[in-house]
Amino acid sequence: IEEAAERLGLRRHLRLHQGDAYEMAGAPLSDGDGDASQAEGDGSPAAAAADLDVLWLDFGLGGSTRIGAFLDAWWPRLRRGGFLLMHSTLTNAVTRAWLEAQRERRSEAATDVAATRCGHLCEFETLSLLEPHKRYQNSVSIFQKRDGGWAEPLHTMYP
Repeated sequence: IEEAAERLGLRRHLRLHQGDAYEMAGAPLSDGDGDASQAEGDGSPAAAAADLDVLWLDFGLGGSTRIGAFLDAWWPRLRRGGFLLMHSTLTNAVTRAWLEAQRERRSEAATDVAATRCGHLCEFETLSLLEPHKRYQNSVSIFQKRDGGWAEPLHTMYP
C-alpha cells in the first residue's frame, strides 16, 4: 500500500496503521515515526484518535458479539464523514444477518424507537457491492459515519 501510494504521489496523505485491532483499541495511534497522535478532546480513547478517515474490517472477526466489541472500540475513532469498509457482508447467512440487523437498528434509531440501544452504529449511510468475479468473500459494504447532522461540504453554487 505504501509503495503504491508513493508511486502515485499520495504517500504524504497516508498514515497506515497495522497491528492487532483489539490491542490497538483505545491507544493513541502512531504517526509512522513512533510518535503517538493525540487529538484534542476530553482525554478519552475516542477523543484521542478520532482522526481515522477509513477503517477496513474483514468479517474474519467471527460472530456478532466480537464484531460489536470491535465496533464499540473503533467506530468512535472514525471522523464524521469517515468510512468503514467491511468485507464479505452479503452472500453468506451470518454476515448478511448482521448487516441487515445494523440497517434495521439504524431505521429504528431514526424514528427514536431504539435510539438508546443503537450502540456503535447509529447514524450512517451504507452501500453494499458484490464482487461477481469471486465465488466466496465476494462483497464489500461501505458505511459512512453521518452523526450530528454531518453532510458533505458545498464547494460551488453551480456544477
